Amino acid sequence: MKKIKVIGVAAAALLAVSPLLASSTVSAAVNYNGTSYNDNATVNVGNASFAHVALNGQVDVDAIQRVFATPNSSVSVNLSYIQTQIAGTYPVPITVTNDSNNSSTTVTINVTVGDSNSVQSIQGDTDSNAGVYQINGNKVEDSGITLPVGTPVSTYGTVEIDGTSYTRLNSSNSNLVVKTGWFTGAYKGDDDATKTTVFTMHKALMYDKSGNKTGKAFRQFRNIDVYSNKVTINGTQYYRIYNTFYYVKAANIDGTKRMLKKNSYIYQTGSKRANKKVLKKGSTVTTYGSSFKFANGKRYYRVGKGKQYVPVSNFQ
Repeated sequence: MKKIKVIGVAAAALLAVSPLLASSTVSAAVNYNGTSYNDNATVNVGNASFAHVALNGQVDVDAIQRVFATPNSSVSVNLSYIQTQIAGTYPVPITVTNDSNNSSTTVTINVTVGDSNSVQSIQGDTDSNAGVYQINGNKVEDSGITLPVGTPVSTYGTVEIDGTSYTRLNSSNSNLVVKTGWFTGAYKGDDDATKTTVFTMHKALMYDKSGNKTGKAFRQFRNIDVYSNKVTINGTQYYRIYNTFYYVKAANIDGTKRMLKKNSYIYQTGSKRANKKVLKKGSTVTTYGSSFKFANGKRYYRVGKGKQYVPVSNFQ
């Protein structure tokens, strides 16, 4: 697995909210426990209950919103940078918006996941991530989880597989590991996960790491940069967008192979054929994304660039 190049944790957290800051008047401060914090500050929340999350647990967003709320304001909590599958400490940006004038202030709190034990920080280039692996027997496989440089994580000794040293995360018997070299700064440049450019064959909605829609999307027929290793979220494969924590469904890019149950024409519209080509019964055709409903009431899958569609009913 190649090293994933991403922006650093703190820088990413600030960049994620910078469009908001550029487009609005920033309010003076956010108050917490009687202390005033200016924009881009890190808030010391001490031992607040919401600052600690059980391994594989959920952040108490409601509690965070309650303590940072002020009259006539709304509070948003950005969970893009926290990995609840890995015991460690992560930044959580919080934006408080004044509903009357739309001015906003963003601060960051640190949330700790799981128990602390022999804490070490990921080291390396400031714009890179360490890949987390899963041990299955004598095999080491990509888990789809990454840790930005600077992330403090709990460690539980090392194990050597095929001549490579790995450090255990979460517990002494956990099968989740990271290459030990990430704690010594041994990795430089592009040696642990690669970027690749892919082409969207269907409008590609963007999702967060939990598989929730973000309200953003890439239009069809465009190139986008992603990390080459696909990840599985709730049983569906996704590509992670390069230098972000957003994901798009792989089916909108790679397509899904389906078998025809009858000879089929390729259509441009519900009534007009795209060409004279006949796709034979029993052949496998790659379709892209979800189906489209045409004016004739029937649904069609896209099977190529531009206006190339085959009726859904023609597939097994």
